[in-house]
Amino acid sequence: MNPRNVILLSIDALRADHLSFHGYERDTAPFLNSLAEEAFTYTSAIAPSSHTREAVPSILTGHYPDAFARAGYRLTEETVAARLANAGYATAGFHSNPYVSRAYGWGDGFEEFDDDLLLGSNRLLALAQRAIDKFVLNKGEYHVRAEELNKRSLAWLDAQDEPFFLWNHYMDVHGPYNPPESHLHFTDTHLSNSEAQELLQRSISDPDSITAEEHELLIDLYDDEIRYLDAQLEAFFDELDSRDVLEDTLIIITADHGDAFDEWGYYTHPRFLHEALIHVPLLIIHPEGPSETIDSLVTLLDLV
Repeated sequence: MNPRNVILLSIDALRADHLSFHGYERDTAPFLNSLAEEAFTYTSAIAPSSHTREAVPSILTGHYPDAFARAGYRLTEETVAARLANAGYATAGFHSNPYVSRAYGWGDGFEEFDDDLLLGSNRLLALAQRAIDKFVLNKGEYHVRAEELNKRSLAWLDAQDEPFFLWNHYMDVHGPYNPPESHLHFTDTHLSNSEAQELLQRSISDPDSITAEEHELLIDLYDDEIRYLDAQLEAFFDELDSRDVLEDTLIIITADHGDAFDEWGYYTHPRFLHEALIHVPLLIIHPEGPSETIDSLVTLLDLV
């Protein structure tokens, strides 16, 4: 049976080696770990870049990042959403990353495209809105949480009668690392949004200033962000199951890139190609199975 629907769930800044099914000693993602036993699980999936600007466009189009970099990171190639829309699919995307917003043309091909930017059709205004959110209005919490993203996408899904393509891009694992206090698991230290943002900025601008205790805290909080997102993904799957969507939907779960924690003298994800930044998880779940672990090298360019 060919699945009727397609759901793409991409996670910003999730490195593969912080997941237990990739050998991590911590159980950061019990739900994803269970899915890995039922999916085509790729152990050597490589992102085309360490940054969303290049990686997500490649995921959505199957083209190398230079096709977009030459055009100021604007959409220059047809997305998988446009191709599926032409084939009769309803298409929708939900996220809160300005670099793949309407300001750069990424809403093209999507009938519904929620990038959480009130002024998202203008590049300068969109980036200005995000900067104001980031440093003034919502310091430390300027991305849409997974719980809210799930609500928005499920509301859209409930209105669909035809086959659909749904893309959710989750920002929770991306810095600043400030998981909800109710979801702390690997640390008891809860940072305010402002404290989390300030610690992240210092790790980027002055990594040598990060103490050993702060270094460990950054990793603990990152892992707790993964744990929180994993719980929200499980809740999303439960909602899909209650709507009988899982039985005829192909689901792809991956990440656009990873994050570094001072392994090479830097934090987060500048434009380097170290393994922690480009080795990402990739699960493909077919409603009829089977499951298989695939060790051969693959690239996210192949997803389309």
